[in-house]
Amino acid sequence: MPYTDPERAKEYHRQYVHKYRESHNARARAWYAANKDHIKSRSTEWSRNHRERAHTSKYKYRYGIQSIEEVRQLKTNPCEICGLVKKRMVIDHKIHGTYRGILCHQCNTQLGWYENKKVKIHEYVQKGIN
Repeated sequence: MPYTDPERAKEYHRQYVHKYRESHNARARAWYAANKDHIKSRSTEWSRNHRERAHTSKYKYRYGIQSIEEVRQLKTNPCEICGLVKKRMVIDHKIHGTYRGILCHQCNTQLGWYENKKVKIHEYVQKGIN
């Protein structure tokens, strides 16, 4: 039902969604159950066909890296904290568009924890010195 008043249209839509939410969700669940294999195969096919584009755009946006090959090459470097090359190497960044270096997953997790707690850690260490 079209309304010329935007507030009235918004209220109508809100009521409609609330009224038919359960039936809509039930139809959506039934459709998904009936088409699960088709959905999964299409998703897998899309991922296979667009993997390079999806990964490259993610790294380009986040870190300014131009190709997925550059990312793969960076991830073969050792961790800049512990010096080991592990299975899960990550690109560490402080802000979007820049990266600080390559870290293993464990060092990256610990670094994030330290950055959140460093003030309290330094206060504690200084307490023992005085």
